[in-house]
Amino acid sequence: MTSSLHPFPSTPPTPVREELHCRWVPGTTLVQVNWGALHPNKQIIELTSVQIGRIFGQAVVHDLYLKGRARVHADSDQIAQLNEPK
Repeated sequence: MTSSLHPFPSTPPTPVREELHCRWVPGTTLVQVNWGALHPNKQIIELTSVQIGRIFGQAVVHDLYLKGRARVHADSDQIAQLNEPK
């Protein structure tokens, strides 16, 4: 009896998703982006609302205007855009 091995179907890797918290910086037109709250190397950066809209979409900017804060789940590409020099 001849048996042929069939490898398990490959599953694509799960994309890395990071939860970010955005809020207005008091007295400015900047948005503070905070991620890695559960990690020791927590990062906080400040961006304009235009930059936030380009990276995460206008729904996040809309939440910022209405509530003053927004929570987003960013993928690795969006995280890379946050780290690009301005």
